[in-house]
Amino acid sequence: MLLIIREPAAGHRGRDAAAARALRRISETTRLLGAIGCTVRLLSSESVLALLGSCFDPDAPPLRTDLLAAPDLGYSAEFHPEDR
Repeated sequence: MLLIIREPAAGHRGRDAAAARALRRISETTRLLGAIGCTVRLLSSESVLALLGSCFDPDAPPLRTDLLAAPDLGYSAEFHPEDR
């Protein structure tokens, strides 16, 4: 499952407000999916492109493990969207 959280930025402090809303949404989503045993991991844009590309090419070799987040690097409340 691939989750994409996007919030529009509008107004004077739009970017900060959008980042705060996105952080709240991913935090809630992580909590809800965790309740059913799912783990949410933050992926880089390079990892997402590789993952989606491999979905459309069944003959492609397996993804390199360095493109995917390590299990112990999952989402945490310490994540700040502006750091990406």
